[in-house]
Amino acid sequence: MTVTTALVAGCGSSGEENRAADGPPRSGGSIVMDTLQDAATLDPFTALKSAVADSPRLDALYDGLVYIDAKSGAMRPQLAESVAMTPGNPSEWTVKVRPGVTFTDGSAFDAEAVKFSWQTQADPAVRSYRMLAASGLTLTVADPLTLTVTLPAPNTAFDRVIAQDLNWIVSPTAYRADPKGFGADPVGAGPFKLQKWVRGSRMTMVKNPTYWGGPARPHLDRITFDVVAEESQQLVNVASGQAQLLNSSNGANIERARNEKLDVDEVVSGGGQFVTFNTTRPPFDDPRARRAVALALDPADMAKTLRNGYVPALGLSPAQSPFVSPGADQPRPDKAEAQRLFDQLADEGKPMNFGYLVPQARSSMQVAEYFQSRLNQFRGVRMTIESLDYSAYATRYGIQRDFQATLSQQWWAHPEPNLHNLVHSQSPQNYAGLRSPEIDAALTRARTSQDEDVRRQAYTEVQHILSRELPYWVYAQATVAVIAQSRVTGVVQVNDGTYLPGELALTG
Repeated sequence: MTVTTALVAGCGSSGEENRAADGPPRSGGSIVMDTLQDAATLDPFTALKSAVADSPRLDALYDGLVYIDAKSGAMRPQLAESVAMTPGNPSEWTVKVRPGVTFTDGSAFDAEAVKFSWQTQADPAVRSYRMLAASGLTLTVADPLTLTVTLPAPNTAFDRVIAQDLNWIVSPTAYRADPKGFGADPVGAGPFKLQKWVRGSRMTMVKNPTYWGGPARPHLDRITFDVVAEESQQLVNVASGQAQLLNSSNGANIERARNEKLDVDEVVSGGGQFVTFNTTRPPFDDPRARRAVALALDPADMAKTLRNGYVPALGLSPAQSPFVSPGADQPRPDKAEAQRLFDQLADEGKPMNFGYLVPQARSSMQVAEYFQSRLNQFRGVRMTIESLDYSAYATRYGIQRDFQATLSQQWWAHPEPNLHNLVHSQSPQNYAGLRSPEIDAALTRARTSQDEDVRRQAYTEVQHILSRELPYWVYAQATVAVIAQSRVTGVVQVNDGTYLPGELALTG
């Protein structure tokens, strides 16, 4: 068994080392990956960008322009040969596209295609989840392989924005021909192309014979994504050989995988699993209510009680983070102070009766029921749970903003753009609704400086403010692992803990 643990953007290995296996990779063969849910769509605009959701499927179909190496934090080229800032001008960037690449429909992968995808991302009618990253960009095709990008505001980390939010490029020819049907019949330039999709059950992709990586890539003939909603069953499937691979953010599953002598490649990143408080609605428009809930709950006790393997979090940045200096932690549990605040609110006519919104997933419900059991023990507190299917849940919190408190989870390789999107006052993804000029100013300093010390100070200031204001209370550290049989090799983790499908191979 090989176990690797790394902090995204830390100072680990080079990131180019594939996880060891018994013998060299062989050409051919197929892999089954178990996934918790089916994709709603395979277009890169409204699919769910996460290692445990749609990212592996989209990386298989589209590849990326660039990616963040999960072991070193370094930027790596893929479909783009380079992404470079104009010296001294963080508002201007140049993307150089790799020559000779084609989409699976035979059309050219070029600068015009990148421009088209980014303009589509920015179109409000498309309702892209990544619209914010593309909004306001001025895109100029200098030549067939060169795209000049002028940003609406300076950003010295725009290459990381691309890696995390603008990476997947569609065939303009195919998309224009059928925009509404594209999500079910996608055309990309990745190592695989869609062969068959049985909704709610199985998605099969086969090798792209015109892949830019040459005849040696991808190694596999086929990769299949099976929907297995029960995480423990996923692990059983990999251990028994019914599947060969899975992504997991479940700490208990990761530990069981080690006990089963499976290969575990684990990454700790920014973000985490957290409660989002709606600071624009009672009771959480009062910061005392947010603080009282945070003080009342104990992440360590939750992990012990539920045996879910969660690592208690210090905030949106882990202890090992190179982006945030130590000492900006969230408040630790204090039940006496929590009760004092609950009593104070009750005396002022602000009862702590609130609903908690979660998706219909077993692990989400377990955590919600734990919160409910602990909070309802306090005098003056009554928490109820509302569980919706994922689509309805996402609509309620992400579009309608109709919640008091809700489950959220994010994994990010770099604070840019994720932290900015989550907490900036003008961001449409600031679901908590907190407005802080101090946070906005610190985020601007981080975006405009090329000095790592200045960036670290700015992100540390943001975390200090978040620990004081608590629009989000993070209870579990962001951890993602690729769990695989030992005969699977070529696992290269990128961005939020997903992997490069084109590098996967079997040995023996």
